[in-house]
Amino acid sequence: MNLQPLAAVMLAALLCGTSQLNAQVGKTHSLQKVSNYSSFLRHPQIQEEIKFTAEQKEKFQRAETEFRNTLSNAVPRNRKDQEQYRAKVKEVYMVFGQQIDDILTDDQKTRIDQILFQRHGVHGLRMSEYQAKLGLSKEQSESMNKFFSDGFAKMRKLTSESNRTKPFDAEKHRQKSLELRRQIEKEVFDVLTDEQKTKFKELSGEPFKWKHQTTTIVPARPASIDDRATHKQVGLIRPRSEENPIGSLNAFCVSSDGDILAACGEGPGQVVRMNNEGKVLQMWEIPVKAEAVNTAPNGTILVAGQGKIYRFSNDGTQLKEAAAPHARNLENVRQKMAEDYKQRFERQVDPTEAYNRQIAHFEARLKDLQEKEEPTDEERQMIEAFSKALEQLVKAKARIANLQQQNSSKATQEQVDRYVDQMMRRKTAVASISSDGKATYVATAAMEGYGYVVWRMTNEFADAEVIVKDLRGCCGQMDVQCSSNGLYVAENSRHRVVNYDVDGKLIKAWGKKDRTGQDGFTSCCNPMNVCFGTNGDVYTAESNSGRVKRFSRTGDFISFVGDVKLVPGCKKVSIGVSPDGESVYMLDITRNHIVWMKKKDGMDDDGNKTTAAKN
Repeated sequence: MNLQPLAAVMLAALLCGTSQLNAQVGKTHSLQKVSNYSSFLRHPQIQEEIKFTAEQKEKFQRAETEFRNTLSNAVPRNRKDQEQYRAKVKEVYMVFGQQIDDILTDDQKTRIDQILFQRHGVHGLRMSEYQAKLGLSKEQSESMNKFFSDGFAKMRKLTSESNRTKPFDAEKHRQKSLELRRQIEKEVFDVLTDEQKTKFKELSGEPFKWKHQTTTIVPARPASIDDRATHKQVGLIRPRSEENPIGSLNAFCVSSDGDILAACGEGPGQVVRMNNEGKVLQMWEIPVKAEAVNTAPNGTILVAGQGKIYRFSNDGTQLKEAAAPHARNLENVRQKMAEDYKQRFERQVDPTEAYNRQIAHFEARLKDLQEKEEPTDEERQMIEAFSKALEQLVKAKARIANLQQQNSSKATQEQVDRYVDQMMRRKTAVASISSDGKATYVATAAMEGYGYVVWRMTNEFADAEVIVKDLRGCCGQMDVQCSSNGLYVAENSRHRVVNYDVDGKLIKAWGKKDRTGQDGFTSCCNPMNVCFGTNGDVYTAESNSGRVKRFSRTGDFISFVGDVKLVPGCKKVSIGVSPDGESVYMLDITRNHIVWMKKKDGMDDDGNKTTAAKN
């Protein structure tokens, strides 16, 4: 909804009651409401209560990860343009709120609203939104606020007195605090009319009981592998150039001669060749954000980003440019997104209708009271309160109607373009690119739904076709690498590595979720990235824990490579291995550097100490 100020829109939505509020998760653009929903939907007990399906969980996880990554990327590096940042935050929240709205059913949204209301309880009546839901008069609001203010002052005094008592009696203090809290709640609740009390119970729904654990469970941390790791961290690599500024590190690979090729910048992007000390050996620009980079067996360099793919010679000469296969027919998708957004915008609830319902309600109540020949003192007070509430509602409706006249009920082209551009950035992104010399492969988001697909095309970037579908990944990440043994996919949401042949036929899959990180992969979504040694061994990289493992091409575990120190989080952790296997590199995208590990002295390739080391 494009009405301003935002508070007026929220008030109208809240007056609609729970059923009307349900439809407003994304449309009100309420940052707090989106945050509340997101927090609740992560909780297992809430998921169980609303019967959150596996498909819904997966969709929500993808949407939330995309939201967090987009929000993180929205922060200006110099923090100067705060207005632009705030506008971007609102836009990102709007998109995330709409995604949540699309994922949940009406019944699920109703139940979440009820539990949110229960969590606040009587103390939630300090909030104007809940006061509006119950249709409180100005006098009622002022009385409640006074009870709360006085009650909190008494609570502070009680705490101060308890702290001065030596020794401190924790149980006595708890009992007195509980009694005082109950007194405050009773005074506040007594301000409500019988009808408002009934409405209060309706908004609360069936009581929801949180299941508190009787013992403290400490989450398992990845088990230490220091004594078994073949490599250790020895340094950090950042590209250094005195001549040209270099943008953020987005991905990297290791060339056949041992150089590091990094995809940098937000657009235009850069391809940077450097050594393991960060010295820039070569650099050239590309017109889009460089999101993925790799080398082909013939030594050429493949780069992809924002719906484009490129091939460069080893010296940086551009040999080929084309639209990425998933971006070649995106105009129809873009048009559909725009039309869907316009329709959702126009279907939004007219806030004046909410006022009309509330006005009719108060008018009917007022009429019944005024027709009584001998109203009681309480009824006279209600007549006065309802009259003032009715007057306030009429004025508020007039203000909203005036705002509506000043703002179109249709989305502006700027609003449509901003929304579509946000969604298209995800759709056009290229997660990875690789080649076996016979064909080129790219991993992208599916055009429909939340999964990922693998495209195969000729080395001239023609005859593109999808050969693998329904891959599950989060954090905008799906690393697919190709070797002479086929395609290897780091399918992070399913905690496994999957090996396909070049036609997309499944050969083998291995891995499972494992908090210790020994028999499987850690955290919510790992492994994040894969690469190959010169002998075809498969290296896997895990975000959050920074763990690297080595497997045979058939999935047999060989050794722990090591744990690197990186900022925890669900994110890309590109990995590369030097031709001789002595060095292993991992991207720490948050700190904008590459972590360098070298092979330990006295350790063989299988992670066993050599005879010399034992002695």
